[in-house]
Amino acid sequence: MFVAGGIPGTGSASPPGQRGDIGHLFENLVVAEMMKSHADKGTSSPCWFWRTASHQETDVVRPTPDGLNACETKENPAARVKIPPAFTQACPNATVVTTDRDNVLSVLAALT
Repeated sequence: MFVAGGIPGTGSASPPGQRGDIGHLFENLVVAEMMKSHADKGTSSPCWFWRTASHQETDVVRPTPDGLNACETKENPAARVKIPPAFTQACPNATVVTTDRDNVLSVLAALT
């Protein structure tokens, strides 16, 4: 399976560390790899994002056999991760995982 992320910000051939859109590209990569992982296993799992009217957002929300799993993606492992309080109130039993460039492979390998 091939999922094209496109080339946002065309005209910017800067290295990843100098791009302003690297976080968006990384989030796209994580979602695409989640979809591909399920396709490779012959399974499917819906993949949603969660956002309030005031733009509080959780990047990926998907059901698992154990309940909801939420994933917040940050390309930079040192970036501050904040799960919106409205999400934790609406989905108090959801498991929340943070994915960054240092742990992305282990998070993807653990998908069910």
